[in-house]
Amino acid sequence: MLIVANSQADSRVDTEANLQSSVRNLSMPVYIIDIPSSASTPNSNEKALLKELASGTGGGYFGLEKAEDFPEALRKVQASLRSVYFVGYRPQNTARDGSYRTVEVSVPAPRGVPAKLTVLSRPGYNTPSQ
Repeated sequence: MLIVANSQADSRVDTEANLQSSVRNLSMPVYIIDIPSSASTPNSNEKALLKELASGTGGGYFGLEKAEDFPEALRKVQASLRSVYFVGYRPQNTARDGSYRTVEVSVPAPRGVPAKLTVLSRPGYNTPSQ
């Protein structure tokens, strides 16, 4: 999922928790491209929320300095989507209690690969309830 946003908009704090909960339950990465507006000053709270939403799904956040940077940000999203791997597992705790469980994914660099590998993954998942 790709979201094009403007973090300089007025904050809607009353919907922040609902938005975080909805995005956390998505089964796909969310990439957010934040395009600046010349009309106002950047809102750091909104930027932090957008970053958190993207990273919580295993996606990414791209804060642009100027609107002309949009094509490059889109190329980065495309490159990221071309190198996606899906990993699954079966947890030992099989309780269906609706709780949130954290997971951590790490990848050791293969021999002979000088570049550091970057893993974008969701930090956890909600278990089904009954």
